[in-house]
Amino acid sequence: MAAVALLTGSIGAAGQPRVARPESTATIQGQVTSASGDSVEGAVVHAAEIRFHDGRRRVADRASAVASTDDHGRYRLQGLSAGRYLVIATNADSQEAQRPTTFFELLFPSRPTAPIEISIQAGQTTTADLSMAPVPAWRITGRVLNAAGRPMTTTLLLEPSARSGANAPPPKGATIFPDGRFEFANVPPGDYAIQAFKTRQNTTTEGEFAGAYVTVFGGNVDGVELKTTVGSTVKGKLTYADDEPIPQGRFVVTPARADLDQTLFFTELAHGHVDTDQTFELHGLHGPRRLVIEEAPAGWILKTVRVKGEDVTDMPLLFGTPKESLDDVEIVVTSRSSTLTGSVQDERGARIKSYSLLFFPADRMLWYPASRFFRHVEADAEGRFEVAAMASADYFVAAVASFDALDDSWQDPEVLERVAVRATRVTVGAGARVVITAPLLR
Repeated sequence: MAAVALLTGSIGAAGQPRVARPESTATIQGQVTSASGDSVEGAVVHAAEIRFHDGRRRVADRASAVASTDDHGRYRLQGLSAGRYLVIATNADSQEAQRPTTFFELLFPSRPTAPIEISIQAGQTTTADLSMAPVPAWRITGRVLNAAGRPMTTTLLLEPSARSGANAPPPKGATIFPDGRFEFANVPPGDYAIQAFKTRQNTTTEGEFAGAYVTVFGGNVDGVELKTTVGSTVKGKLTYADDEPIPQGRFVVTPARADLDQTLFFTELAHGHVDTDQTFELHGLHGPRRLVIEEAPAGWILKTVRVKGEDVTDMPLLFGTPKESLDDVEIVVTSRSSTLTGSVQDERGARIKSYSLLFFPADRMLWYPASRFFRHVEADAEGRFEVAAMASADYFVAAVASFDALDDSWQDPEVLERVAVRATRVTVGAGARVVITAPLLR
């Protein structure tokens, strides 16, 4: 059992678009005490950064900063970029403290004891006092078989369930024995998703897959049985709205994840390259998916997805078994996409030349991970913007200070709700060219 410190101090709001300013870093400081209130000397304190990525908050696989407490239990973590962090302390002689790049056992005990996030700004010093408390760790065991019923010894991963709302560190691997038995050791209390899979066979076919939910609370979990399936097949055809001519360039259809617990964690998704006869195929699909256009010639966008003539655009479709296969999918595309242009002004009406512009739909049902309605663009040298190939919808438009383009934290629904209150709302119709002037949100 490792002693883990959880944040007890007050924290700021989390989830603002991340601004990277290396010339002005932040500091977290505080004191680590025992459950009885005594200061803890020599505790190892880690700060691990949290970013919203692929539809959920994920924790870095290594510490952003590490420090040890002095004889009064005080610590100081310096040189941090603005952002969200988890601050964790371990006993200096614990296993986790000797492995400062491994955070699985530390970061996500089940609610209500989950670590509290802390948000810091550039140039800011934030105080976070921590209290050491023991966190139990348990074992998950079971057996995994492939679709043919034989022992499976390929990839088996454990991750906090997305439904739990827990931050997700990199997934934990299992020890797998030749007869298919497996064991996940040192698992703290929480709700988890287990996934077993084979790597995909080719670009259009994903591998065998099996998943299970497990709740760890108060003891070991034994006897988990997993058996993979070969998945479902999707066959369909691309059509063109209003008899538009076939463009030069290629279209690629992808089954985007619609449920992070029931689809592959990190393996690449299948890609359905549209052939010269406008047909495509996808194989080995598991879990809820949305059929989307991943690649298209310039100016072309998805208009409608139909199954048996029914409009299922932006709706999750359930896959997993051969009986759930579809052979009559129609993907309708159009070149009648819209373009938004304009500029951003400050409170005095002066044009601003450096900003990021965020576009997201007014309809909350369309705030799914990697939504086709999410966009962001940067200002050009003259402080103007242009974003093309927009689907018809009502949008919120928000101009914010420039942020790290690799960070999609602005797509966090909690952030979108806060931004929407002050964002500019605009209606985009098919084939329209809309000009707007937006204020900079401070």
